[in-house]
Amino acid sequence: MVATHPTHIVLRDACLEDAPMLLAWELQPELQNVTRAESSVTLDFICRHILSSMDLLEDSQKRFIIEKDGQSIGVVDLYDYADCTASIGIFVERAFRQKGYASEALLLVVVYARNLGIKTLCAEVQSHNTASLHLFRKAGFRHLSDAQNGDMQILRLNL
Repeated sequence: MVATHPTHIVLRDACLEDAPMLLAWELQPELQNVTRAESSVTLDFICRHILSSMDLLEDSQKRFIIEKDGQSIGVVDLYDYADCTASIGIFVERAFRQKGYASEALLLVVVYARNLGIKTLCAEVQSHNTASLHLFRKAGFRHLSDAQNGDMQILRLNL
């Protein structure tokens, strides 16, 4: 899938050429506490993940690269797809934050999910990550529950 927004970004499918960049993003210290990734993630693991996340409905996961002017600036993951529900995660490189790109990418993925027949999207966000909480709430996600002693909030969007 390649989706564009009229003003800023493009979403494209992740490919094997993205693996080194994705590995570098996964291993950033700031992400170690907010993703399910383990610090032992390897390039081989990332490559296998890309190859096993080509079709959301078949593979239960899908990874998109966020691009601006041909430059990869972030990633959006749909994962844990089952029974018309999927989880979503988003990352934008620090230099591109606070510019609306994550909001645009999130809106494009919501349209993609709706077109696939997904009825619900869920996001797990650390309670102290106010920027991510704001991003998802601005897109219409609502608080569903707290997890892990209140350290994580689970947000839901009904499509």
